[in-house]
Amino acid sequence: ERARAALGYGIMSVAAGEAQILNLCVDPPWQGRGLGTELMRTLAQAARASGIHTLVGTSLAENQRIHDWARRFGFDVRTEPNSGGYVRITLDLDSLRS
Repeated sequence: ERARAALGYGIMSVAAGEAQILNLCVDPPWQGRGLGTELMRTLAQAARASGIHTLVGTSLAENQRIHDWARRFGFDVRTEPNSGGYVRITLDLDSLRS
């Protein structure tokens, strides 16, 4: 029997009218194949189904790959003043297609 392993996962917290992406991870050999996009789409749809209108996350300022990906997904990507090197990514869930 073949062993099964998770190829990726996403963790989201919902509170105070917004959803916060806490972690989104794809096993390195599987990156660049659309799995992260599907994970994010699933989390965004779950948040929207719960009545949430905004999805937010943070990343390190030097993580340009995730910033480029977030922009392609539709996130607004901004460096926050006095953030200690973090970038805030925000997505208006009402702008997503069903």
